[in-house]
Amino acid sequence: MKHRLVITVLGLLSASFAFAQVPDVSQFGTWTGISASKELSKKWSLDGEVELRTQDAFNAVDRWSASLGAQYKFNKYLKIEASYKYLYNYYMADWKTHYSGTTVDGYNVAAAHWMPRNRFMLDITGQKKFGRYALSLTERFQLTTNGSMTVDRDKWRYSGNTLALSSSDAKTIDAANKLYLRTRLMAKYDIPHSHFTPYAGYYLYNDLR
Repeated sequence: MKHRLVITVLGLLSASFAFAQVPDVSQFGTWTGISASKELSKKWSLDGEVELRTQDAFNAVDRWSASLGAQYKFNKYLKIEASYKYLYNYYMADWKTHYSGTTVDGYNVAAAHWMPRNRFMLDITGQKKFGRYALSLTERFQLTTNGSMTVDRDKWRYSGNTLALSSSDAKTIDAANKLYLRTRLMAKYDIPHSHFTPYAGYYLYNDLR
């Protein structure tokens, strides 16, 4: 039986954004993950992963998740995997511009909140080696669900050049089911006597709703 533990850290950076009277938010963050796998037999294996994502220059946790999957190999060319992932997302305060006619007269601000989601995945992968090259095609059916919830919403309006709180209410976030078919084409090259394996991939998402 084989065991494998992988730790990954990925830093992401994109342009920060700002508009009048709205707080600036840095879009620099990280993806940190720990994954492990265990072969139960020549056909069956299990894998799991825990991931943490940060945003706003490490000042806020964006998401954490935990997943568990089971894989079955029919032969060296074809395998199938079923997995489940629990996601707990943090959504920062959402500023929506409010108009009076064609003039901006303020913002509606939904409060920052956490939302749990459930994701179910079924992967079918075909793969073939051509010398030191390996090609694979994965078709993933992915269903992500979340329940409904309400969050506080503040309505800020301009009075002259001053932005002031006008009123507050509650915003309802509807329950949702999102079903996608994700296609991934991957090519890898096995460099002789090296632990480095370059690869390139192409992803395509299709909304099946």
